Amino acid sequence: PHIVIMLADNVGWAVVEWHRPPALPAREISTPKLDALRASGLELDRHYTYKFCSPSRSALMSGRLPAHVNVYNDDPAMAGAGAPAHMRLMPAMLRDAGYRTHFVGKWHLGMASRSLQTPAARGFDTSLGYFHSTNNYYDGTRAEGCGDAAHADLWDGDGPSHLNGTAYEELVFRDRVVDVVEAHDAARPLFIYYALHTSCVGYDPDGTAGGERDSLQPDRAYYDKFSFIDDDDRRANVAMVALMDDVAGDVVGALRTAGLWAKTLLLWSSDNGGAVHLGGGSNTWPLRGGYYNNFEGGVRAPAFLAGGALPEVARGKLLTEWIYIADWYATFARLAGASPDDGAVPAVDSLDVWDAIAGDGASPRVE
Repeated sequence: PHIVIMLADNVGWAVVEWHRPPALPAREISTPKLDALRASGLELDRHYTYKFCSPSRSALMSGRLPAHVNVYNDDPAMAGAGAPAHMRLMPAMLRDAGYRTHFVGKWHLGMASRSLQTPAARGFDTSLGYFHSTNNYYDGTRAEGCGDAAHADLWDGDGPSHLNGTAYEELVFRDRVVDVVEAHDAARPLFIYYALHTSCVGYDPDGTAGGERDSLQPDRAYYDKFSFIDDDDRRANVAMVALMDDVAGDVVGALRTAGLWAKTLLLWSSDNGGAVHLGGGSNTWPLRGGYYNNFEGGVRAPAFLAGGALPEVARGKLLTEWIYIADWYATFARLAGASPDDGAVPAVDSLDVWDAIAGDGASPRVE
């Protein structure tokens, strides 16, 4: 099948419609497109990740537990940082199986070596995105408030991309994904890894955290839609989630229009729990904790599968079997007719969970 991963950033358990707390008015959460996909697909009730960004992403792409693929693997000041080069990442595995492979969005998997650690070096035919956790495209550094500044240009393929004019980041990413879909030859399997950033970054319609004016924002209607919410952090978070919902709808719409949806398996998930601290504005009710801690609010992510390639028996169902984010490596290898074993040490930890998805058995993941 065509495989599309949409990995959202810091989406809390209770900021999507299907997990809305009973005491919360329905109008405070707006994810109708995601909810419709979830309802027609397979909701993953026990989908676990790491407690923050980079380790979850490295686990997803390498099929290994975070401890086996570097917990802090994105530090550009360390020559050896990044997912170890001797490990075969998911795009390389799928490309060897005949897939066209595309990356868009937040990389966060290493940037110390252009020849070893960029998306182009790890198996993606095309890529558009940035390397670190956050960014400031004005001066090519990491955004303020996130530690030491690091080089963070927007890269297109194997080099920096300096777009003319102005645009909002997530809409640039969305447009690239749509372009990839529209240009794809349906006779060849397609793999898209779209790592969104929108839901991580607070919507700031009047300026940056430092008080500087910033006009590069999406339509203010996203923020104004929730004008009845007094807490500005909360209002910003749900506004960004609403934008993310529209972006997901646009991508799926492009897949449908291109005639690819009937043979597509879509995985949508957050990379970890929601940020309920430091003004994150998220909500992980009824789970304890959130982003950056080991309680379920930090590691149990909202997730689902959808698309025409999802077995009929799985549609409209809730799967309570355990799945870890690294397990998609072996599962997608099976669907692609590839071996998950890359011969590297530490060995792949990923477990094939397709039988649980297809209703043919239990998940092998028990811890």
